Amino acid sequence: MLTPVEFNGLTVLITGASNGIGAEIAIQLGSNGAYAIIHYHNNLGGATEVLDRVRRHGGDGEHIAADLVPLH
Repeated sequence: MLTPVEFNGLTVLITGASNGIGAEIAIQLGSNGAYAIIHYHNNLGGATEVLDRVRRHGGDGEHIAADLVPLH
């Protein structure tokens, strides 16, 4: 289990965090002290719900939309 001291003051970017595993990671990190930046591509509703869950667990963060593509 994560301890709050490990993430206090850190900002984390969680890609694909509007649902599934990314959402659960964002909720865990956010509720354990990290400022969670929740990335989504086209699921604003999901990202908003994840951010609400982070805040209900005492955390904070924001959501951002971005189309992330690898550079070759």
